[in-house]
Amino acid sequence: MRQAIAWAIHHAGHRTVFQKRLIDQPLMAQVLADMVLDVEAATALAFRLARAFDGGEDASEASYRRLMTPVTKYWVCKTAPALVRIKALLAECARDQRAARSLVEQLALAEAGALLLRHAPEAVSDGFIATRLGGTWRHTYGAGFRRVDTAGLVARAAPRFA
Repeated sequence: MRQAIAWAIHHAGHRTVFQKRLIDQPLMAQVLADMVLDVEAATALAFRLARAFDGGEDASEASYRRLMTPVTKYWVCKTAPALVRIKALLAECARDQRAARSLVEQLALAEAGALLLRHAPEAVSDGFIATRLGGTWRHTYGAGFRRVDTAGLVARAAPRFA
């Protein structure tokens, strides 16, 4: 996911549309910033889960591993296809049970939001919480994206070439 967003930002930064870089078009910047939120959240979930596996025999870490391994896998696999359009992952996610899907998504969003609130820059955590937990989340990137630091999110995820 990180590679996909880096390429998207790089492409938008170098493509010109109507005599203006694509990344400077407000709607495109909004879509990219929204996608960055999912990449940041997926990364936070993955690293927290990895830390739980370093917890040894600690009961709370073992419980976290049992709960969050399938939750993290589900949510990342559900989010990645929309971000990078991988048909195999989309097909796998389509086979999940309907009732479990909603529960797992809410668990993933809640944990990702909590992790971002503790560890990510304010632009990332505030943007994620406002768009994913602050009411109804839409499943189209860039929609309903007000009061979010779009430029800050895109700048944070932009690739830096030496």
